[in-house]
Amino acid sequence: MSSDESKDQAAPLAEFPELPAFADAGLVALKAATSLFVPGADLLDLLRLPIQKRQAGWLNDVAEHLKRLEAEERLSVEDVVNNPRFMDAVVAGLESVKGSREKDKRDALRNAVLNAALGTSGDDAQQDIFMRLIDRFTVWHVRFLKVFADPVAWATGNGMEGGRAGHSTDSFFRAAVPDIGLPYCKLVWRDLHRAGLVNADESSMFATMSNTPSWRRKLASDLGRDFLRFIEEPPVALEQGPPV
Repeated sequence: MSSDESKDQAAPLAEFPELPAFADAGLVALKAATSLFVPGADLLDLLRLPIQKRQAGWLNDVAEHLKRLEAEERLSVEDVVNNPRFMDAVVAGLESVKGSREKDKRDALRNAVLNAALGTSGDDAQQDIFMRLIDRFTVWHVRFLKVFADPVAWATGNGMEGGRAGHSTDSFFRAAVPDIGLPYCKLVWRDLHRAGLVNADESSMFATMSNTPSWRRKLASDLGRDFLRFIEEPPVALEQGPPV
């Protein structure tokens, strides 16, 4: 491969869009990495590049949402970047996002950072605990917890309203997360229960699944609902209409 061809391959990364002030270090690392993609480069260096791209892409997403919140006059980016709690969330998010390409998980990490920026992420300990849970949990855990928070609302929105016959607890939750097998379903449930995010353990629920419509109950604990708020994207501010 000629030197001109090598330059052509590196060019697109060199045009990576600018990031906000708090992401300068990540941008510098990414741009430096573009020079590594040449014949004979060390394998470790080549593996480092995709990781840096994941982090930089996620930071860009965070930056775009921060700009939206600033445009809505809900925060000042200049003030936010000097907020230690916000920076703690950013650093934790950068570490977690290295190991996930799942959009749902990346979005949850982004939303947690945005809520930290808005001051709605709880105290330092709560934020730290929830950031660790995002890192540890899979997308299955979050989907299950969202259903647990209001099973009836989920059922109504997905054509299972009224507790019609044949919709046992087992079939209901597997319909909510169709790509999960029963052993994994129980494992995810157990994880959520041990973390205190749901009220009922999987053994008691599955023991009665064929006899009672137990899935109708709201199963998420108060802590579980706090966690869901923590990873929920801040809503777009309603536009004020003209004075009448």
